[in-house]
Amino acid sequence: MILRLILIIFFFSPFASAQNQISIDYLNNALKQNYLFIERSLNKSALNIEESSGKIFFNKSQLVVEILSPYKERYLINKTSIEIHDLDLDQKRIIDLNELNNSFINVLIHGIKENSPHYSVTNIDAETIELSFYDQSNPIKFFFNSGHLKLIRYTDSLEVEHGIELSLL
Repeated sequence: MILRLILIIFFFSPFASAQNQISIDYLNNALKQNYLFIERSLNKSALNIEESSGKIFFNKSQLVVEILSPYKERYLINKTSIEIHDLDLDQKRIIDLNELNNSFINVLIHGIKENSPHYSVTNIDAETIELSFYDQSNPIKFFFNSGHLKLIRYTDSLEVEHGIELSLL
């Protein structure tokens, strides 16, 4: 009897845990929420950690990132460009997204697709999803806690490690 119970638990536990994994749709919905954030960057070559904080707002046509510290900046990101406002210096510039070729921004703007020709999606565990890019860009990891997106980690093309801690607004 005990052996039968152990076998049942053994065979059905992978199915139970697979059902509790964060889905791509759930991640896409989480990426469209409004957040307060603290971003920490580790530059290994300079051996320093920089920190910034602010707010992220999503609407149907664009993503708005407001940096509140250490400098006041606003980024308006849509499907074609990034408009950067340096609020302290009262300057503005626009960058074409095609020129930028940034995997992280592309994922935020276009969402995550299960069968993308640019990356693969892997559930690392029940609350972690990783995007691995075919062009050898560094992966992006999305960490959930109690069903809420709490942390995004990635390393940029300059090998600076980024951790973005998120709190719902």
